[in-house]
Amino acid sequence: MLASCKPSVASNDEEEFASFRTLLNTYCSDCHTGETAEADVELNLLDSLSSLRRKTDLAQRTLETLQQNQMPPPDSLQPKENERQKILLFLKRILREEAEKFSGDPGPVVLRRLNNAEYTNSIRDLTGITTLDPAKEFPVDGAAGEGFTNAGNALSMTPAMLTKYFLHQDHPEIGPRKFSSKFVLCTPNILQKPARLK
Repeated sequence: MLASCKPSVASNDEEEFASFRTLLNTYCSDCHTGETAEADVELNLLDSLSSLRRKTDLAQRTLETLQQNQMPPPDSLQPKENERQKILLFLKRILREEAEKFSGDPGPVVLRRLNNAEYTNSIRDLTGITTLDPAKEFPVDGAAGEGFTNAGNALSMTPAMLTKYFLHQDHPEIGPRKFSSKFVLCTPNILQKPARLK
């Protein structure tokens, strides 16, 4: 019984997508196609239902732009209100289904270094010296696209950054002997420079 319903659901989805695509072609494609697409919004990439489900970032951006009546621009052909609502409802449904499908999956976990604030606080806790600012000479942390300075994708370890870590291990206030007695330093040679391969 359930199996027999699946082709009908898929067929309805394809029909709704075909209608959605027709509306995009009518009101949006002139300005949002190919390499010359305005605002880098290439709606031609949403050429199938599967591509729409994969490109949720583009679908979300399209949804928000239409919800705010930013597009089409005032001097362009405007969709009727029922057509606009048809696009919005379809995009909302697809985005909701994709969100539910991947709910509970945070995506890949990226191994990252401490950001500058975390590194400074760790050194202060380990040494007991609250005036230390070991990261003041470090490059400014990137904020990635999300605006957070603890995003793993933005906290890569460059050769220059690694060199600064090595230099700090010889700092008179950061050496292993200066660590507060309330901490047990289990790996005193964690920042030891690797020996050259022979």
